[in-house]
Amino acid sequence: MSFRKFAVLLVLPILSLPAVARAGDQQPTLVVRVGSIDALLGNIKALVKLAGQEEAARNIEALIQSKIGDNGLEGVDRTRPMGAYGRLGKELDDVQGALLIPIANETAFLKLLKNLQVRFSKDKDDIYTIETGAPVNAYFRFANKYCYVTALTTDALLPKNMLDPAKVLAGKAASVFSATLRIDQLPEAAKLIAAAHLEQELQKVDDAKHPGDSAGQRALRSAGIKEFVKIAAAVLKDGKEFSADVGFDKDSGEIYGAFALSALPGSALANEIAGMGKNKGQFGGLMQKGAAFNSVLHFTMPDSLTKALTIAMAELESDMRNKAKQAHAAILVKALTPTVTAGQIDCAFNMLPSGKHFTLVGAVKVKEGQKLEGTLRELLTDALTNLPAAEKEKIKLDADSVSGVKIHRFNLPEDDPGLAAVLGDSSVHVAFRDDAVFVALGKGGLAAVKSAVTAKAEAAAPIALYEVDMARLAPLFAQATGQADLADKLFPGGRNGTLRFVVEGGSALTVRFHTHAAVLQFLGQMKKN
Repeated sequence: MSFRKFAVLLVLPILSLPAVARAGDQQPTLVVRVGSIDALLGNIKALVKLAGQEEAARNIEALIQSKIGDNGLEGVDRTRPMGAYGRLGKELDDVQGALLIPIANETAFLKLLKNLQVRFSKDKDDIYTIETGAPVNAYFRFANKYCYVTALTTDALLPKNMLDPAKVLAGKAASVFSATLRIDQLPEAAKLIAAAHLEQELQKVDDAKHPGDSAGQRALRSAGIKEFVKIAAAVLKDGKEFSADVGFDKDSGEIYGAFALSALPGSALANEIAGMGKNKGQFGGLMQKGAAFNSVLHFTMPDSLTKALTIAMAELESDMRNKAKQAHAAILVKALTPTVTAGQIDCAFNMLPSGKHFTLVGAVKVKEGQKLEGTLRELLTDALTNLPAAEKEKIKLDADSVSGVKIHRFNLPEDDPGLAAVLGDSSVHVAFRDDAVFVALGKGGLAAVKSAVTAKAEAAAPIALYEVDMARLAPLFAQATGQADLADKLFPGGRNGTLRFVVEGGSALTVRFHTHAAVLQFLGQMKKN
């Protein structure tokens, strides 16, 4: 493909993206920013090397060099950010936007275009026309130490329409990529077209034949697709802004990403997002400082999915009840049905260091937990009558209690070296409250399950959180690889070993992740070994 055709293909999609500005509003609806070329290439090579892929890093560098040639990108300033912005008027064909290329030397840049066999001519208004050989030409103009590139018309290159790159491309020094889309400025016609197209495509998925699917499976798939269409329509109707920012700071080693969706004030979507921030969940109190792993998840399912789950669970129970060997499973499914069809997902899990071993603690919200406990007790009592004495000793109902809640103990196979290395103890402790089930494995399991049962309810917690501390998990990897000193070297004093992912509601729905380059380096070394 020639460079001319490539340039057109690069510019046209940018200008065709939904981006709007109301009359007199100079704020672009769509802005895409990429860090400087030097920083971008340096970050890619650094991250690939940290992940233990030195050969891949060398291949990337060789590929880049082969594309830009010995003289490199002449005239382009490789130290400043580049990007693009777009705007639409009230009509769908009223499009304006530009690709922004930082320029160090205009004459050298024009020479680069000639060397790439790009044919262009300059008019009296200092606007250059690129002859693409396609029905639509491209245009560019130099201003503000940037080259503004556009297509379709030259309106975006008029001085009154050219935005200041220093403002448009402002961002964090560590930001590798960022983007902002003003959803509230999209034309209604564009929103309707996008919603209709999405619904049409997903309907094709729903209508597709899936041999062997049961009525319950079809109901779940259909409900999921319809709910996704509903959410997309709500975002198009009531959404205000979507933003994304991904960065890497080579000096500090921090790697981060942040994504946010805000809604129009007072809208149904804004109220729903705010409600997500207020719903604290039931197990925030289980999260602990110093844990090797912390996680919490809580949300309410839409009614349509809950109804579909009810159909699926009834179908599963009926199917098992008709099979003699699965009669007990049918009883258990029936006991679990109130929880599954309640429409609430609320659970937590953490992994606590205990000397050289770990204690695993989990909790899940249930409905009619005491009935569920009674069902399991009956099933186990029946099963115990046919077990050898040695096996019976591994199951101890009502082994302990806390705050009136019975705790049951089960023993896992003691000859499993993997379990022994992680847990150091084969005991599993289970406790049922009417609203929750708690499970703890490993050393200190009994104390841990008691602490979980009595933990403060509804402590502040995000919608979802997953936090891993590689520095605290390092002993497990050291046993497998024999590199006990690697963690001490990469995570001095236990620092820089955390990988965190969190979803929160409130004024906006946000998704964030954060980690450190040392984590990538550690995982890369583990993979090698």
